[in-house]
Formats: sequence, C-alpha cells, structure tokens
Amino acid sequence: SLHAGTSIFKIGGPAGVRPAWRWSSDQGLFKAWKDGMTGFPFVDCFMRELKATGYCNHMGRECSGWFLIGDLGLDWRMGAEWFESVLLDYEPTANWYNWTYRCLPAA
Repeated sequence: SLHAGTSIFKIGGPAGVRPAWRWSSDQGLFKAWKDGMTGFPFVDCFMRELKATGYCNHMGRECSGWFLIGDLGLDWRMGAEWFESVLLDYEPTANWYNWTYRCLPAA
C-alpha cells in the first residue's frame, strides 16, 4: 500500500500496537492453533475447516485471528503467514490488512 508502506509487516502494524505482554512465538501454542486443538471449540472448528479444505469464512478468519493475538499472545505475523500458505482464496491485501486492521487491535 502506498499509504502504509512496509509497516503492515512489522510487529506493531501501521498503528504501532504494543500490547501489555511480550509477543510470543511459542511453537506448541501455534501448532495447537493451526491444528484446531486449542480446546476452544468455536476457534477450533474454523481452524480445522481451514486445514482440511483450504477455506475459512470471514468471521472464522477474524475470530481465530483475535484468539491467536488476544488469548494466545502469539505474534500475529505467524498467523498471517499460515493463512497465506493454506487459504485457497488468498489475496495479499485482504489477508495482511485484515490482520493489521481487524485482528491486531485485539492486542
């Protein structure tokens, strides 16, 4: 984007979000999230659908993103990269901006 430049790829995003915690890159938590094994059925169903089909509806993408950030405290870029690698309808602008403008504020 001409407006945001490369800030959409930085940990704090264009708004420079800084949560009260340190961002984590815990691979065990990330694997549980990717595999739909967090123990939270509402999140897990979306992630299992994504893993099995390459698709997840918009609400599922946002809710699982909010969970990754706000509940697991994981670096949101891990989630954005995962979505990029598995979504059949992946579109760069929609993916990265959704993470930075819709999910990152959950921090």
